[in-house]
Amino acid sequence: MMHYLNLPLAEKCTEFSFMRGSLTATLLTELMDKIPVSKRLEIDSDIPIDFKHQNALKYYVTRYNNGRWITLNDLKSIRNVGWIELKSTIFDCSDVNQFLNYWVNCEEDMLELLKLKLKEGAIIDKDVLTDQLITVHVEGASSTDFFIKAKNHKHRKFVLGHLEIGEGNSVGFSAWEAMGESTHLFEILELLERKKELEEEISMIENRENQVDISDFSEEMRQKNYKYEELRRLKVKNELYPRIPKRPKSRTASSIILRGANDTMLDEMERSIHDSLCVVRRVLESKKLVAGGGAVETSLSLFLETFAQTLSSREQLAVAEYASALLIIPKVLASNAARDSTDLVTKLRAYHSKAQLIPQLQHLKWAGLDLENGSIRDNKEAGVLEPALSKVKSLKFATEAAITILRIDDLIKLDKQEPAGGHDDCHA
Repeated sequence: MMHYLNLPLAEKCTEFSFMRGSLTATLLTELMDKIPVSKRLEIDSDIPIDFKHQNALKYYVTRYNNGRWITLNDLKSIRNVGWIELKSTIFDCSDVNQFLNYWVNCEEDMLELLKLKLKEGAIIDKDVLTDQLITVHVEGASSTDFFIKAKNHKHRKFVLGHLEIGEGNSVGFSAWEAMGESTHLFEILELLERKKELEEEISMIENRENQVDISDFSEEMRQKNYKYEELRRLKVKNELYPRIPKRPKSRTASSIILRGANDTMLDEMERSIHDSLCVVRRVLESKKLVAGGGAVETSLSLFLETFAQTLSSREQLAVAEYASALLIIPKVLASNAARDSTDLVTKLRAYHSKAQLIPQLQHLKWAGLDLENGSIRDNKEAGVLEPALSKVKSLKFATEAAITILRIDDLIKLDKQEPAGGHDDCHA
């Protein structure tokens, strides 16, 4: 056997298999010293229970019919291999759980596939296998399986783990890349992981009974790699809520506590905050702002009136009507504020007309309604702004609605049927 391994032909082999009998520790040591770790190794022969070799679990594909000599520490030492199959082991569910927890916290890729059978008499307990692990179970799967995620995944390629419980007492574990359909599972596990971290932080805060220990507690949090510089508890009525004034730069969730006299007021406050957050989101999406208070509609109306005069067909009438319809916005704004809409809209048109015709007065294009004082002001300076994306979409939707109505050519009217016998509704 050793003579064959020394031949040049052995270097061209991709897999070495030993199928029968038993191998001594000395012979196994010589074999593993000779066989490169880039090859595939399959040993069905008996292996001494006290055998050890640094390359035993370093081959890209390794299959051992007798794996009772492999310990949990041997599994933890695996790095960057492909496939390991152990047809008999000394492991139980607790050992597999320890390996999975180690895989989650390891900073390097360990393996792509691990298949093993638990020791004789071992009973598979799903709760023991997944203890202290954040898991996701896919409903409708053909077998009992769970997904887990690597915590330190910056320097790892395979960051999603798939644990599958097979028939008998066999367990399979495979490591996947977070790509394609598996990306959704990875994101769910990431959210569950963050949720658990926040629950642990809140639990640590609530375990402190008074504010005297808060400085020591802050130091304790910093020593545990928490990025919060200051911790306080906010008392609302008779309840204490954790408050973190300085949040980390990473994505976090924030809480807003509302106080109100009754439920109606609180509901109105919640709707207002929701609307304001939606506006901020729109601004971040469009990255552009326009002046509010009817400034856009008035300026666009004047531009379209001028453009309509350049048309010599029936389109002139359509454009002119569209320009006139845009003025409904500032008119309704003024009317809702109990102001003279005719006077304010006339003044607003004058401002925007000067801005379009006189280059020196282009700053007047920011002019909009000041409904508190019933006048015209620079809404850019006043901070009355709107997301450009919302303005564009509202104009598009209104235009599409008008086009849909104008496309209706026929009107179907159902005449009221005469009562039978020539009588009226009163049967007279």
